Amino acid sequence: MPLLDEILKELKKAIRISEHDFIAYKVFRENGSSFKTLIATILSQNTRENNAFKAYEQLEKSIGLDPPKIIEAPLDKIAETIKPAGLYKLKAKAIKEVAKKFPREEDLTQLLESKDPGRIREALMNIPGVGLKTVDVLLVNYGYPVIPLDTHIQRVARRLGIADKGDNYLNIQQKLMTKASPENFLELHLYLIKLGRLYCHANKPACSKCPVNTYCKYFKKTSNF
Repeated sequence: MPLLDEILKELKKAIRISEHDFIAYKVFRENGSSFKTLIATILSQNTRENNAFKAYEQLEKSIGLDPPKIIEAPLDKIAETIKPAGLYKLKAKAIKEVAKKFPREEDLTQLLESKDPGRIREALMNIPGVGLKTVDVLLVNYGYPVIPLDTHIQRVARRLGIADKGDNYLNIQQKLMTKASPENFLELHLYLIKLGRLYCHANKPACSKCPVNTYCKYFKKTSNF
């Protein structure tokens, strides 16, 4: 069994994933909307999930979550509405540009159903405010074999000894993907983030309580194991 499949098995015994832990995951499973899932992912950038949920709900109530309504809305109104998510001016611009690029949701859906991740990344990353991680979150929810990385996953990967200190996003992603079965990529994305939130903190990690510390090079090194 690949290493990360083993780790996932242990994490699923110890950690519970709630639908409110990940806004993009929840939104996609509720309605399968490509546009709403992308907006939710943008709102979740560099903020806590509860802030992203609040901004998403306010945007849905105040303006609406379909491209024509976003296009019609003044940029400053979008920004004010999504203020709880932080970086609201930048995120408002990104949301507006997404709506302009895909004035019909079916255009975005067709792109995502093209089975061409290179083309999808190129099209979406040309939009200011939409980066590689944001696109990868959309891709993995659509069933593409990719593991999106946030700071938690990158830190966990380095401490487990899978990634090196100097590795960039793509280096770490490739190393993780070679140690897991593709059908587990989405769950690994979710559980590794939750592992980082609960145990593998940037400062003062709770190594002794971590459910997968027996796999961890950092734990073995720091505990004189």
